[in-house]
Amino acid sequence: MDRLYLAAAQLYLHSFYFFDASMTESRKQGILKAYTSAVNLVSLFTSADTTSGALLYLPHYHYRMLLTATCIVLKVLKSSYAPEIGDTAYGRKTLNECLLALSRCSVSNNDTCGKAVKLVSQMWHRDGCDKGQSPPELTIRSRCVAR
Repeated sequence: MDRLYLAAAQLYLHSFYFFDASMTESRKQGILKAYTSAVNLVSLFTSADTTSGALLYLPHYHYRMLLTATCIVLKVLKSSYAPEIGDTAYGRKTLNECLLALSRCSVSNNDTCGKAVKLVSQMWHRDGCDKGQSPPELTIRSRCVAR
């Protein structure tokens, strides 16, 4: 369990590179580190689930970090940084493991985990004209923020 918390903290800290608005090489390397942290966290979750069924009794914090890892893997695979990760087939396999892990956390069909799996799956299979053309970024859309 300590390894899960440590890997989740590492992912949390690396995810802050997404908030950097500059398109520098250090941001790119930071996002690739976040991707690696996300892949490591997912592999820890899946190995913990095979040995002890950990996903069935996952605390909310770990569920949120698993969802964060899923979103990071999705954002990097759908961006111009995808060739930088090397093995995109392994990235797609990791995304499928993320979706399976999230669905394993689900208690009923229409709970938060189930809805998250549907949304991420739709985003993964959505064909966009800008796929792979731009670096991953976060866009804040709110009534309180000027556009």
